[in-house]
Parts: sequence; C-alpha cells; structure tokens
Amino acid sequence: MTAGFSRGPNRNRRRFIKCGGLLALAGITPQTALSSVNTRPGGEKTLWLHNTHTGESLKTAYWAGGDYSRDALGEINFILRDHRSGETRSIAPQLLDLVYELNRVLGGSAPIHIISGYRSPATNAVLAARSGGVARHSLHVVGHAIDLRVPGRELEDVHRAALALRGGGVGYYPRSDFVHVDIGRVRSWYVANDYEINFNRYFFRYTPPRPLEEIGADIRGIETDILWMLAEVSGSTS
Repeated sequence: MTAGFSRGPNRNRRRFIKCGGLLALAGITPQTALSSVNTRPGGEKTLWLHNTHTGESLKTAYWAGGDYSRDALGEINFILRDHRSGETRSIAPQLLDLVYELNRVLGGSAPIHIISGYRSPATNAVLAARSGGVARHSLHVVGHAIDLRVPGRELEDVHRAALALRGGGVGYYPRSDFVHVDIGRVRSWYVANDYEINFNRYFFRYTPPRPLEEIGADIRGIETDILWMLAEVSGSTS
C-alpha cells in the first residue's frame, strides 16, 4: 500500500533517530549485506523519498507479502523521473533494496533526499559536457543509480555506510552534498571541485629500478667529479 504524494516541504517529519553501530558494518559482505532485503518472505519494506527538485514526497511500501508492489514501483518511477524532461523509466528494484538497506543501517526516519534518479540520455549528455563529475555512460540512464543524502546524518557517514554495504558503485560528492549509489560493479570515487578522482585507478606508471651495477657506476662517476672539483678549488691540480 502507498501513502501517496505530497508537494513541498514535509512539515510532519519526525525527529531523526541517531544511532551508533556503524562500526558493525565492517563485517558486512556483499553476500550478506542485502540478504535481509532480498530474502525476507513477508513483512513490508517502505521507502520515504523526497525529490529535492520537484518538492514531491512519497512514502510507499514497495515490497509487501513477499513480492514487489507494481503500483508502488510505478509511483517510485514517477518521483525519480528526469525532472528536466519529465521522462520516466523503471528504476531497478535491486537499487531500491540498496537504498532501503542503506537507510536502515543509518537509522533513517525522515524522507531520503533524492538529488538525481533517472536521467534521460539527452539530459545526461548535457550534464556530462558541463561537468567532469558526470559519466558519459552513467547508470542513471538505465535506472540503476541514485544520488542522495540522508537528513540527520553527516554526508561522510552516509558515504562510509554505502561503502561498507558493497552493493555497487559509490561516489562521494561533498561539494554538491550528496552520495551516489548504484548497482553496477563494486567501485568508488571522489569528486572534488567538479573533477573526478577514481580510487580504482593508478595515479602513476610503475617503473622498475635500474640494475645495482648501473646505479653503482653512476655513484662512482659522481664521486670522481666531486673529487676533481675539490682539487680544482684547493689548487692541487696545477
């Protein structure tokens, strides 16, 4: 069942429940991180989302009775639409599970702020041309990525929790105040001053050291040059 949409700021937000225990995330593995989400036979899983661009809010049980709710997924697809073009696309349920679990481990009790959900190819091309922090082949285009922040939690805490879940890619955008999560391969990156720093790439090209014999010959040559210069200064070469 769903609670429907509301426009504008939600005035009835409950106070965010702060809880510790982030250190416990260190023991979470890719196999177990989302197991409680994907294998739970009953109960409900509810997402409370707030689109920061449109002002719309949605609280809906997208999983109930052991299956995903088609109606709820449709509502989520709409609130996560490309706000620039109005286009919608199916958001992967696995991505919703990841967001649900992230919010759960953070103890979230307020609407999750969504900065970007689905992004049309045209919109993504424009953004990628403007910013080095936007991938040209972004997973937003296929409904596999969300940019978000969790009210009441420091962005760094959200970032660390997302990394610990190892549910896919995690991007840290402190300047823009959001964390990117997706269900692609496990990887991470940091965007500072609109320039992406990929943690999964080498920042140098490895060059093996020269043979010791070659280094020794260079040192002996330098020693000879120094002795010759000292001799010139002292006048002993005349």
